[in-house]
Amino acid sequence: RGLSFVRGTLAEEPLSETNWVKEWRDLHDIDFEKFIGAALVPKWNPFLGESQDLAEYREATVAVMELMTTTSTAKLTRYAQDISLLPEEKRRKHVGGLLLAVCQEPGLLAALEEPHHRPPWRPMLCEWLATSSDLKVTDKERMLLRIFSGDDQPIQELPEEHRKWLETFVTYGGRKMDDLLRWRVLGQLAAVL
Repeated sequence: RGLSFVRGTLAEEPLSETNWVKEWRDLHDIDFEKFIGAALVPKWNPFLGESQDLAEYREATVAVMELMTTTSTAKLTRYAQDISLLPEEKRRKHVGGLLLAVCQEPGLLAALEEPHHRPPWRPMLCEWLATSSDLKVTDKERMLLRIFSGDDQPIQELPEEHRKWLETFVTYGGRKMDDLLRWRVLGQLAAVL
């Protein structure tokens, strides 16, 4: 109960409008953002567990988290270059691991972002996933990686009559917990295709 009170107090006025909270949020501290939004996004990570051997997910997560904490795409680029050398079956498993990693970390964090408060790594990740020549993926794989990373641009560019059917794939803008759980299951399914 104490944590819920602190979390709620930090997220609402008047405390959310104090200089020290605004300054902390402006740092885009991932742990602070997750703490503030803990009631809004699922806490449980289904991609980790003792019964699962998801080495591809763990490797991809390291590269994704490096970008999110340093705003450098170097580790992600090296990861993409390394998996491009693998046989097709292994490459696809690693692309699936990358999809799970972007779904769990930047994808879920997109649900906590506000228009005036997007982290500096977000445009870098979106651009890298959209254009990196080091990421040897099919157009369909690239689109899935973009969508499940929280990049809503491909869907926003669609005509309105098509966009309304794909809104379930957009996490940005404060989705409900049920929507995020459904979205994450779709991410899991996409990762194994």
